[in-house]
Amino acid sequence: MSFKKKKVWIPTSIVLIIIIIKILFPGGGVTQKTIAVERGPVVLEVSVTGRVKPTKNLDLAFERSGRLSSVLVKVGDVVSEGQTLISLDHMDLDAQLAQAQASYESQQARLDQIIKNAQGGGSKSDLDLYNAYVNALDVIQDAYAKSDDAVRNQTNGLFDSGSLNDSKVILETTAIQAKINSGVLVVDAKRALDVWLSEQFQLSPQNYAGIRSALDTDIQRMNTFMNFYANLQEVVNAATGLDATTQSAYKTKLSAGKTELVAALSSLNKAKQSITSQQSTGQDSLDDVNIQKGQVAQAYAQITYYQSQIAKARLVAPFAGTVTKIPFEKGDIVQPNATVISLIGSGQYQMETNVTESDISKIAVGQKARVTLDAYGQDVLFTAHIIAIDLSETMIEGVPTYKTTLQFDTDDARILPGLTANIDILSDTKENVLFIPTRAILVKDAKKYVKYISDAKTGQTQEKEIQTGLKGSDGRTEVISGLAEGEKIISE
Repeated sequence: MSFKKKKVWIPTSIVLIIIIIKILFPGGGVTQKTIAVERGPVVLEVSVTGRVKPTKNLDLAFERSGRLSSVLVKVGDVVSEGQTLISLDHMDLDAQLAQAQASYESQQARLDQIIKNAQGGGSKSDLDLYNAYVNALDVIQDAYAKSDDAVRNQTNGLFDSGSLNDSKVILETTAIQAKINSGVLVVDAKRALDVWLSEQFQLSPQNYAGIRSALDTDIQRMNTFMNFYANLQEVVNAATGLDATTQSAYKTKLSAGKTELVAALSSLNKAKQSITSQQSTGQDSLDDVNIQKGQVAQAYAQITYYQSQIAKARLVAPFAGTVTKIPFEKGDIVQPNATVISLIGSGQYQMETNVTESDISKIAVGQKARVTLDAYGQDVLFTAHIIAIDLSETMIEGVPTYKTTLQFDTDDARILPGLTANIDILSDTKENVLFIPTRAILVKDAKKYVKYISDAKTGQTQEKEIQTGLKGSDGRTEVISGLAEGEKIISE
């Protein structure tokens, strides 16, 4: 009997407990957390990470190879716009410029004489003109003899006994590039001499056109010889492993050879100018004047060309800034387009970052941003604004991104190139609007709803459709319609 009473008592107790819970917790014992609709600001920000860079940043390089003859600045120097920073050796270009200037003067003299003769004021006899051509023929032969001695005899002992197509300087030297150049140019010079010799047998005093053409060609050949000597003298001056007596002997021979070349070039130019001055009136016309003007312009263009090449042998600062890198030293050989000096510009710094396609529609040029730098922590704030957004995408780990550039609003000595920046771009903000937590919004069939308690006794809930506006990055979403300020909704 005792056992049966216990079986009846236990179920009864359970029923009583359930009834008590129903009375105390009408909603079934589950408490719904609610929150009131509030009024205040809603802010949308796009947070990205970037890196600080100077407003201007440039690597400078030469267009041609060569040896550095001067390095006028060092890393850390502040330079001004237009200041010369570093230079290549340009002795060969100086020689070519001198030749171009001489050619220009000769062409200008010929133009002056043609104009004078065309106007009937300066005719010369046929005999004077013939004598000028005879003298030119003698000068051509003498110039060949001097050049041949300078190239073949005065350089004797400096080259190996290789073939005509392959000759090398036998000296050890620190002027490596000049040594290579000398091996190439000596072959060119000897070939030019061989052709020059054969051409002389085809000339005669009556062959005016042939002599004029020979003068022009031979003057150009002299440029090759002068360039050859410039490189060879550099090799000997920088020679290693030679005793002083031997080196001095080589220098003396090269000096004598260069004197011969200079004298030959001067004689050729004078012979050409003499012929120009002896042109008779009968050979000139107004058409000749126009033709000669073209020759003068062409000669002047050569001067301009070599001047520009010499200018390109010097690197100048394109803007005021600071030198950050010089990877070479004076005397080094540099190749075309190799960075020889780097600059950063003065002025406010910028930041570059990549914004993903999901956020790119949220930003625009001019928008403000808050910035912290890892070097100084989260408590040090800087301000910036967007100045550029690339229209073309950059793929990063398979995600399309768009390079965005921001500029700091003020100069600050703490801002340094290369620092990591944490950027919060203020995309949009609305003040004094109704808002609810974004997490409280339900989406069904492209419509948005919130839940509210429709019966406090039973805990029954219902859904209400709402219209939303700005979705903030701070967890708030603007409510346009469907709710009133202070109204309670279920928050989660």
